[in-house]
Amino acid sequence: MKRKKISSSEKITAVNLYTEGRISQKQLAEMYDVSLSSVRQWIRNYEALGNDAFQQKYKKYSKELKYQAVQDYLNGVGSQDEICRKYGIRSRSKLQLWIMMYNSGMDSKTNSSGGSATMTKGKKTTFDERTKIVEYCIAHDRNYAQTAKLFGISYQQARNYTIKYEEAGVNGLIDGR
Repeated sequence: MKRKKISSSEKITAVNLYTEGRISQKQLAEMYDVSLSSVRQWIRNYEALGNDAFQQKYKKYSKELKYQAVQDYLNGVGSQDEICRKYGIRSRSKLQLWIMMYNSGMDSKTNSSGGSATMTKGKKTTFDERTKIVEYCIAHDRNYAQTAKLFGISYQQARNYTIKYEEAGVNGLIDGR
């Protein structure tokens, strides 16, 4: 579908029509010739930020907000939509990117100059370290985030080691991949 530019005032009008129960999301998408997912994004943004959701072109997020949003999601505090509303994040894809970066051990920097890393990088571990990591993680209700922080590894490493151990026993920890 070709992207169509919709003004801020049109988006506010559309969301108000929907929230007042006068029109469905599908009807709005057809009326404005946009995708249904675009209409849903307008509604989520409006619920989180009000009229301001459509005024700013770009929003910067602090490293603390990024980290806390990812942690809340990974710890099951809420759905991606709920986390976006809670933290005023404009798009689920932004949160999904932060989660992916966290899980892969990549750095996520703030957009201001000199931003610092908020995501933990993975590191090489020995068999004995992996065994201790898994034992700790299982003993603490599979809290991968807490385990990762304690052992200085990525969330994904804590999760992968635990899953491999549960599937194959200690043999799953031998190669460390």
